[in-house]
Amino acid sequence: MTGCTARSFWILARHGTRNPGGDEINSFKERGTLLAEAIVANQESGNYLITAKLLVLIEIYIFMPGFLCEADIKAIQEWKLDLGVEDEYLLTESGKQEHIQLGSRYKARLPGLFQGPFNEEAFQASTYLSSFPVFLE
Repeated sequence: MTGCTARSFWILARHGTRNPGGDEINSFKERGTLLAEAIVANQESGNYLITAKLLVLIEIYIFMPGFLCEADIKAIQEWKLDLGVEDEYLLTESGKQEHIQLGSRYKARLPGLFQGPFNEEAFQASTYLSSFPVFLE
C-alpha cells in the first residue's frame, strides 16, 4: 500500500527438507545393504524375477529383466549410505535451496524488512532456527 512500510513479517512455513532420524538412518543402511546383496546374488544366479521385484521396492525399474551391466553391478556392490546418526534431522541441500528461494521471493516483495535484529523466541520449532539463517541468504 502506498505510504505504508512493512514492520513485521509472519510466515507459517515448514522447516525444510531434512535427513531422517537416527533410527531410520540405521535401518536404511541395514536394508540397503541387504537389498544390494540380494540384487547382485539374484543377478549372478539368473533369478531375474526376484531381482525385478526387489528393484520395484526401491522404485527402480529395469525394463530388460536381469540385464545389469558390470558397471551397474559394481556400483551396487560398492553402494553405501553416506549418512550417520550424527546427521539426523540436518537440513539437506535441497532443503537449503527451498529456503534460499523462498527467502529471496519475500525479500523482493518486502525490501528492507529483513535487516534484523530477529527475535528467536518467536520461533515455535527449534528446527526452524537452523533453517532461518538460510532463508535470509
